[in-house]
Amino acid sequence: MSEPLAEELHRVGVVVATWEDTEQTLGCLRSLLGLEGAGGVFELRVVVSDDASSAPVFEELRRAVQAMAGEVELLRGSERSGYAATVNRGIAALQDFAPDFLWVLNNDTRLDPAALKALIMAARQQPQVAIWGSTVVAGIQGQTIECAGGYRYFPMSTRNAGVHASRPLSELQSLPTESLHYVHGAAMFFPASVLASVGGLCEDYFLYFEEQDLVRRLPQPAELGWCRGSLVYHVGAASTGGGGAGRSRMQQYYENLSTLRFTGRFYPWLLPWVFGSRLLLKPLLFAVRREWQLYSPFALAMADYLRGRPARRYQ
Repeated sequence: MSEPLAEELHRVGVVVATWEDTEQTLGCLRSLLGLEGAGGVFELRVVVSDDASSAPVFEELRRAVQAMAGEVELLRGSERSGYAATVNRGIAALQDFAPDFLWVLNNDTRLDPAALKALIMAARQQPQVAIWGSTVVAGIQGQTIECAGGYRYFPMSTRNAGVHASRPLSELQSLPTESLHYVHGAAMFFPASVLASVGGLCEDYFLYFEEQDLVRRLPQPAELGWCRGSLVYHVGAASTGGGGAGRSRMQQYYENLSTLRFTGRFYPWLLPWVFGSRLLLKPLLFAVRREWQLYSPFALAMADYLRGRPARRYQ
């Protein structure tokens, strides 16, 4: 049984990354402001970092944040710069707060009231862990585990698998602890010194693979942890603005470009296989599924990688 937390106030800086989604962001903020332990276990400062949402969406968010009871700082990027840059901008805004821990959250998450308290307890008991992941649950009121802390990644197939994915939440206490290759990016918790040691998230990817890249850049072997008692409910897809055909095209472009970048950087011997297999198999998959609209962003991503071109602001 875990020992109770001693009376020590921990400074936790929270960055909520958002783009074009006021409703989800406000839901996340309400759950943050309802966490157990504020003022007794931790002191919280929250920064909402917006990746250049349209003026009407940002103004709606600004007014809603101003009306909230808790202290929340709202930042807006001057142009779309991607997930990593948006998070890094939020972390930079927390420097004067000098946090002990950082918690990076997607705006489409909802937090169990004890989620942060559990993370702090775990981090104090195992200070050697570089990054902590929560029990991520699929859906706001879901009863199915999306992943237990994070994922395993298989570089040859470029597929990932959530640890204990699709298991019922009712089995949570009986699930074994298994090794992670990276922590789910929707909810990453770590000592502030960890991110400072590698200069923040890598901004080369724009979307996808920031979490994997972070783990690979940490001093090795980097220990990752799953905090079983920290529950985070995840809607999904909000970082790309939700669903729809336009969002699918955007996801196709960034996923392909980031996969090739990550593979070329950390598994260069696999790059010819990954590039060639995608070039052959993905168009066949689009044809079988009649997803004709995905050909163009896929081809553009492959061409941009070969040209060494920075990620486009794909809409």
